[in-house]
Amino acid sequence: MDQPILFRKSDLILPKPYTPLQAKYPQAGVDVSLRGLLQMTVSLSDNTAADILLRLGDSPRIVREYIAPLGVRGFELQDDERALHRDHAPQSRNWFEPAGAVQLLRTIAERSPLTTEHIALLMEWMSASSGHLGADLPNGSRVAHQTGHSDVDNGVAAATNDIGLITRADGSLRLLHS
Repeated sequence: MDQPILFRKSDLILPKPYTPLQAKYPQAGVDVSLRGLLQMTVSLSDNTAADILLRLGDSPRIVREYIAPLGVRGFELQDDERALHRDHAPQSRNWFEPAGAVQLLRTIAERSPLTTEHIALLMEWMSASSGHLGADLPNGSRVAHQTGHSDVDNGVAAATNDIGLITRADGSLRLLHS
């Protein structure tokens, strides 16, 4: 997790999307830990960090190949953030049906393929994420979620796709999406 990953100039997405990584290092050329890239992707929905992770995996294909054996249905990833920021047409090639997103969260919560340590990190990062899924919950509820919002083009947002695990004060779990 502490392995340094070079944030290359070629990783810059221009014009700049939402990316705290690029805001902090506008010229790139620095090492960022794998942990940092994962955290920025999960907690901040950092587009550039997500693309660097896809680069490390060699393509969106590796994500599809990881998700498929989990039995999660209704998921397709073809393009990275760079492609989506160059042309809005490919957005229809990347999708996650609400039932599939809930199925993935249920898998993580109930029979995760991740180690206990990695589940704890993921939940920590998801709990630190800002978003609107936690509104109007009973006191003592905990929200762990991942935000996702597309750019607004001519007043239209192509997607708002937050998903989350909500644990009530009594310990019962709820899975939500928007």
